[in-house]
Amino acid sequence: MNQIEIIDIRPKQELRDLWDPFIKAHKNHYKIRANFHDSWIANHPRRMGEAFKIQNWDGQFIKTNPIPRLSKLEGLWRWFDVLLQEE
Repeated sequence: MNQIEIIDIRPKQELRDLWDPFIKAHKNHYKIRANFHDSWIANHPRRMGEAFKIQNWDGQFIKTNPIPRLSKLEGLWRWFDVLLQEE
């Protein structure tokens, strides 16, 4: 299944017009988000594709693991390091 998420603060119709050549090929398999933290990649870091498959193909509810809203990049590196160590 093809799925795309467009993250941009411009008005949705403007983005649909801009992305129309690409979106046309995917019909309803796209989402437009104004906020990064509402996106799949922000809520399922390092496992976005797996999470999408489990929820949408397998029909199972899944928990999110949202990226924290930290003011310093060093804190985000430490947070991601825990995920990397588990892999």
